[in-house]
Amino acid sequence: MPLYVIAGHGAGDSGACGCGYQEAERVRALAARTGELGGGDVVVLDMSRNWFADRGILGLDLPPGSQIVELHMDSGPRGAKGGHVIVKPGKQPDGYDLALAALLSGMFPGRAESIRGQSLANATRAAQKGYGYRLLECGFITDELDVGTFNSHIDQLALGIMAAFGIVPGAPTKGYDLIRIEIPCGTYPVYRAYRADTDDHFLTASKAEYDNLPAEYSREGVAFMGADSGAIVYRLYNPNAEQHMFTTDYDEAESLVKDGWRTETVTFASAREGTPVLRLYNPNSGSHHWTTDPAERDMLVDARWREEDADWYAAG
Repeated sequence: MPLYVIAGHGAGDSGACGCGYQEAERVRALAARTGELGGGDVVVLDMSRNWFADRGILGLDLPPGSQIVELHMDSGPRGAKGGHVIVKPGKQPDGYDLALAALLSGMFPGRAESIRGQSLANATRAAQKGYGYRLLECGFITDELDVGTFNSHIDQLALGIMAAFGIVPGAPTKGYDLIRIEIPCGTYPVYRAYRADTDDHFLTASKAEYDNLPAEYSREGVAFMGADSGAIVYRLYNPNAEQHMFTTDYDEAESLVKDGWRTETVTFASAREGTPVLRLYNPNSGSHHWTTDPAERDMLVDARWREEDADWYAAG
């Protein structure tokens, strides 16, 4: 089932203005880029319309359970910044909402709440039709840093929105089918597996994916606890070396894609603080390993692995 994207405002309504930009134009640029990257997995609904003013959601005929995201930017006084997700009041945030909140709060920090309930006409209309709905405030158009991040990382934002729904451009991983993954609520176990013939260290928060890995992988159990509140962790795959890479750094992920790696999914998120997840590099095989155990780190360093900067935090 595709993801449906609405660009906010439009049809003569520019939305908020700031830093030389109009909200309606910026969110249409993001919607268009999401559609381009998502292909058939993303449907961008008519951008010539104002879906709030014309009550357009009530006229949609989508399959029950279809998911809609509506794109906006916030505005406010000097110093106001940050991104967040708005859901219908009383709605328990689901895995999609949590993944999107982790994305927006990581890219656009500054909000006290990454998810909030607010009475919105389109949220009510979507609920009446049986659709999942959330509104994304992608930073403040009145804040230069937020606008700069939006403009310079629009692909990261589009890919992150898609990844929250398990939509990943490109071919699936060799050896098993790509599983669409929701980031779980609260804290949750992240499982680790190892494939010796390719020196591939694999992490996932999906027990189903972990249990259904190919026979070449030995299952090592729970590596650490993930969270739903911090930066999302991108998963990439090198089809030549048959190895995986995990990073919260979009620039690193983008560089790897240019080198032939495939973006696979987002399977978990970093905690905002906690135990550092240590990253090590094997210069012989080119693989990476992640651990929260300093003793394991020391053992690998003694075996001539190179310690790199900690990339994210485990919960607790």
